[in-house]
Amino acid sequence: LGEAHSPGQYTMSGLSSVANALFVSGGVNENGSLRTIQIKRNNKVISTYDFYDFLLKGSTESNVRLQDGDVIFVPFIENKVSLGGAFKRPGNFEFIEGEKILELLQRTNCINEYLFTERSYVLRKMKDGSRKSISVDLDSVLENPESNSNITLKEYDIVKVMSIDDFHDSY
Repeated sequence: LGEAHSPGQYTMSGLSSVANALFVSGGVNENGSLRTIQIKRNNKVISTYDFYDFLLKGSTESNVRLQDGDVIFVPFIENKVSLGGAFKRPGNFEFIEGEKILELLQRTNCINEYLFTERSYVLRKMKDGSRKSISVDLDSVLENPESNSNITLKEYDIVKVMSIDDFHDSY
């Protein structure tokens, strides 16, 4: 149900999992959350499935075996952030409330050897609609997750990083 590409009832084999059901239903539509998919049994949420683990890491650890009458509910995306510049995988990504930059970068596997980690920043949307630039030392974050640069992500943040080549070309 919810933001599945083709929501509805499906007959699945007794060995089916959440990932199988999502594939059969055509996956999650462009408005659906990939990070907070709910599995409901007897009208209670029994598990939350993070499809990023499967899509980006091939992990089936959080995949739940389905039972007769289970409901898979795909909610709307609540939190998006944009990764731009020299990341290995630039684009828009969903994050979970309270997630920090390092967690997102590790989960999405966006870090590569071409990043000029000392020259990175977050453009944050302010309440008045303006953008504030926050300097972030990703080198510090990668070395120490407790670093002040490992800031908590907010809706509509844009994380930008230069490549080493871009930095050398500018000097």
